[in-house]
Amino acid sequence: MTIGDEQQQEKRHLVVSMKPDGHPPTSTYNAIPPTPPNNAADEDVPKTNVPIPLMAVCLCTGTFLAMLDLSICLTILPVIGTEFKRYNLATWIHTAFSLCSLTVSPITSKLSDIFGRKPILLATTILFLVGSAGCGFSQSLSQLLFFRAISGLGGGGLMLFANLITHDTVPPKMRHRYQSYTGIVNSLGLAVGSPVGGFITDFFGWRYCFKINIIPFLLILYVYTFHMKNYKLPTMDRIPSGTLMERLKWVDFGGALLFFMGNTFLCTTLILGGNTHDWSDPLVLSLIALAIVSYSSLIVYEYYIPLNPLVSRHLFSNRTVVLGCVGMWLLSLVFGGTNIAMPQYYMGVLGFSTSKTGLCIMVYTIGSACGSYLAGRGFIQRYTKGQFHKIAVAFTSIVVVGIAIMYFWMLQHVPFIIGLVIWGLVGISQGFFMVNMNLTLPNSVSKADLASTFSLLQISRQMGYMGGIAAASSVIQANLKILLHKRLKGPDAEDLIHFIRTSLREVRSLSPQIQAIVADVLGTSLSRAYILLLGFAILSLVAFSRMKNVNAQLITNAGRS
Repeated sequence: MTIGDEQQQEKRHLVVSMKPDGHPPTSTYNAIPPTPPNNAADEDVPKTNVPIPLMAVCLCTGTFLAMLDLSICLTILPVIGTEFKRYNLATWIHTAFSLCSLTVSPITSKLSDIFGRKPILLATTILFLVGSAGCGFSQSLSQLLFFRAISGLGGGGLMLFANLITHDTVPPKMRHRYQSYTGIVNSLGLAVGSPVGGFITDFFGWRYCFKINIIPFLLILYVYTFHMKNYKLPTMDRIPSGTLMERLKWVDFGGALLFFMGNTFLCTTLILGGNTHDWSDPLVLSLIALAIVSYSSLIVYEYYIPLNPLVSRHLFSNRTVVLGCVGMWLLSLVFGGTNIAMPQYYMGVLGFSTSKTGLCIMVYTIGSACGSYLAGRGFIQRYTKGQFHKIAVAFTSIVVVGIAIMYFWMLQHVPFIIGLVIWGLVGISQGFFMVNMNLTLPNSVSKADLASTFSLLQISRQMGYMGGIAAASSVIQANLKILLHKRLKGPDAEDLIHFIRTSLREVRSLSPQIQAIVADVLGTSLSRAYILLLGFAILSLVAFSRMKNVNAQLITNAGRS
């Protein structure tokens, strides 16, 4: 079945569910009716009153800094955790941002469909600016976590709008090029966070990792406020006019709350379980139960209750969208896990400084940039006859083999240079998927479903990245705790183990014998996390192997014609 056939099936499905008078139905499939597919070459695009190149620079800068903020903490977590004597809980610095970013993404897309893109884009930009400034001046872990949450509320919208506004306002013949720019900066932002964070921390202090966002966002805010027009969207005509509260009824706040609760309970379980609490602890078991209840309630609620659900229900019958998002989620689990594990390997096992760790991570960064560039320029599609299914399987296979080799690298059974090259190849795969998924999935749905599709893709990517970090951290901390208790004995062992787990960067102040034990134990703990990541990678390979053969070359050629 071709993309066009699938779109026509979705369109007929929605037409059946509409009332004869054209108003939204009263059944459970109450939704905004779709517009024709978004691949018409002669479609009119709205104008923002800002030149497309300048708008692209602002959007790309915003999403780059948001992705940078998401990843920059991975290198500096040991430094921040050590300063506040809470290294074993430092993962919350990243999790707070990710949870709020995840929750706001579907809400942001729905609000922008109702009120237009500009006011919601301004709100997200201001939130991110305030959160970044607050993080830069935080004096305690609780203050830092609060402002990281504020940053996440803004960052989720910034990452969504970069793709959404580009698709709205760029003519079809140029859309592929600008969409690839967005994918490239997304990939770069995620990849360069660690080396940039290491460099800034070593020379200026970790607080400047957040302060660097202030000036660029003040300039972006000026352009959005005084030059951008709130252009009209097709969805704005389909939503009944009325008071503010009546229009807000079209936003599924209940679903967003359940989604946030489920993610919070799950991440808290992964962070606490085997770390500060045993897995059999009543608190951990209660959190697991609450996560299951929240996710189950979300599924039932979304199917039966909301007037306009977080994600259009009929998208889940689109095989390309479903398998693409599942595969992206599983791969993001892998990418998130490796990004939290590698700085610990470089600093804790090999004893590298923060800046030297950042230089090593540049290999992954360069690989990610190359993958994004190749995918954005269409070279990969050209030499594989444009079959996305085949390309996805090939690059996922690289990830599977790479993660398997990196398991042995953590145990130092693989030469350092070989492990570094393998990690670079994993980076190429990440860059490829960041760009190509943004091109393939939106072109397989109608224009009315663009916001939902981009939101679903972003949720899949961020849930995976956040889940991978939480899961890998849980495995690492649990094994670190168990193995340290086995290797360290004596009356002061408990205090020493607590010191190591809460102040990893201060281990170098201990005796060489203790440093060697910690390096060995940490390497073993990291390798066990890679067993979990390998399982995720294999499952992603299964998901992509079940996808339809979408001809990505035809999609890119349509955008250029």
